[in-house]
Amino acid sequence: MTGGNATFIFIITGEPSGDALGGALIEESNVVLNQMHQRVVNAAVIAELRLGLAVSLVRDVFGFPAVQERLAGMIVAVELIRACLHTAENGAHQDRWGQFAPLRPPLDAALNLYSRLYG
Repeated sequence: MTGGNATFIFIITGEPSGDALGGALIEESNVVLNQMHQRVVNAAVIAELRLGLAVSLVRDVFGFPAVQERLAGMIVAVELIRACLHTAENGAHQDRWGQFAPLRPPLDAALNLYSRLYG
């Protein structure tokens, strides 16, 4: 190509662009909530696994208060993550396609707790 001037004409219509439409579909389909739910289930499994490993490793020194305190903290974390997951699932709502979407606030709380403790 040799030098030259090109003119572009953009036509503005009242319809949403492809990005806006895609964003709206992602929000309406609750894909983010379902991904968060998967992450919380994964976090619960990992927290339970870590607790089980910790209990099996400290059998000989279980009588020490510091060890008991650490294990108690791990038990509380596992139970809180489970409770958040239970609340999110029991408060689920149906979207327009008939799929159930969990509540977001308990999922946020569980992921925040997990990232603070294990992240």
